[in-house]
Amino acid sequence: MLLCIAGLVICIFTFIRKAVNKVEDYANNLKQEMMSNMQDYSDTMAYTTPISLQSSKQIKLLKTYYPDSASVPEQFYYYLGFENYYRFPLRYPYSIHCSPFKDAGELYNELQVKRFDENDNGEIQTSINKIDRLAFDKKYLLIDQKISSTRSPDFIHHYILFSFDTEKTQEAETEKELVKLAKQKGYKGSEQLMTIEEYDALFNE
Repeated sequence: MLLCIAGLVICIFTFIRKAVNKVEDYANNLKQEMMSNMQDYSDTMAYTTPISLQSSKQIKLLKTYYPDSASVPEQFYYYLGFENYYRFPLRYPYSIHCSPFKDAGELYNELQVKRFDENDNGEIQTSINKIDRLAFDKKYLLIDQKISSTRSPDFIHHYILFSFDTEKTQEAETEKELVKLAKQKGYKGSEQLMTIEEYDALFNE
């Protein structure tokens, strides 16, 4: 009698164990398949150029600013961020990042970036932030920083000339002096600085 009960218990235990193993195998396979599908979807989305940007005049202009534009990842020009994270390419390898609004931009060097829609992807933050307005050509970036004051309700404006080739910066007292300094160095871009919102609009023209 005891042997029968023991045999029955062993059979039940074996059956339950096999059932559990099958369920675990199914769950693992399903998880791997879902992860694979998500990766495939991510890869597809990452490297699909938005139709609205394919004829962007601004992107075509940016491509002429870099001497070896064919070596630049296409996604550098076309990935403009996600939801309330915004990314605006300048002359390669630099871009401006903003969050959660299109203001107070930060300047990044993305020379080491391969995938632009990933976090911690090799981008390097420069020391330049709080960017309110800008203008640039293929060699220089003119920056107006808008910084809160602890002594006044009014904002303080800092004017910086940034070299795309060397990353060196020079400061100017006023916007007029900034433009003058840039032109002395051969700057050929617009003398009118624009907001980040205005720069964003250029990608849709």
